[in-house]
Amino acid sequence: METLETTQPPFQCEHNGIYNSFNDSCDCRLTGGYVGVRCERLATSCMELYNYPYASGAHPLNMDVFGDGSLFFQTTCHLKFWYATQASFDFMKSTGSFDAALSYNDYVSGFRFGPDDYWIGLENLHRYTSDGRNHKVRLTVNFNSSGALGEMCVAHYNFVVASATQGYSYTLAPTLYRGTTVSVKGSPQGFGLDDVLLSQENARFSAVDNDQDDSALTNCAEKAQAGWWFGQCLPIVANPFGWSYLTMPGSVTDQHFHVSGLDMTRTSVRDSVRYVYMSLDYPIGV
Repeated sequence: METLETTQPPFQCEHNGIYNSFNDSCDCRLTGGYVGVRCERLATSCMELYNYPYASGAHPLNMDVFGDGSLFFQTTCHLKFWYATQASFDFMKSTGSFDAALSYNDYVSGFRFGPDDYWIGLENLHRYTSDGRNHKVRLTVNFNSSGALGEMCVAHYNFVVASATQGYSYTLAPTLYRGTTVSVKGSPQGFGLDDVLLSQENARFSAVDNDQDDSALTNCAEKAQAGWWFGQCLPIVANPFGWSYLTMPGSVTDQHFHVSGLDMTRTSVRDSVRYVYMSLDYPIGV
């Protein structure tokens, strides 16, 4: 009687990875963030997820921000395979569920309030964006409710945060503004996100206890009850930490985010906002 032999892989894949005989390694894409020949370790950069290769989409990541073990940051990596493949990570995310009237030192050092409210810190942003690479910044409003679906995004290239002596101001050069749309249920109209970053370029960062804005009469951070790059206390100024409109009620145009066509004073519209996040990325392929 002939004995049937089964071929066993030369090694065992870890964390439910699947052996791939074609390249004699493990497919780690369904392991939840593990990489390596055997899927033996968690990824610490978006590039590792891209190289192994994970699918397009959002992936949790404990990121080694500077690649030297000095700062690990729990964030989300976004892989996008479009006309230019990109990888990005969220350096800020806000659901509006915490008191953003924090001290200047809090905004400099960074903070976290649970998995969906965090800020990497101004000093870390300065160090990360000052390395000479072409970092692109995106500010995104995510809608996911019975009232609205989708995301709106505004993007710029070459986002660089200056040092503490310059008030952690930022520059955008060259500038690319791109506003996407969100579909509002019950209406065929799409609503775009205005350019809420360019107007604050070169503005120093302010907090309730450190007024560095350009307004001679008002502490914009105190008025908004949140830290941000405030040039003037204008309704179109982006303030992701106060997006929920809880601290600056008023007319249709008097809002932290000026979202054309969406009245954030209406509870039904305000509740449609799931979260706001900001991310940094750079092209990794064409």
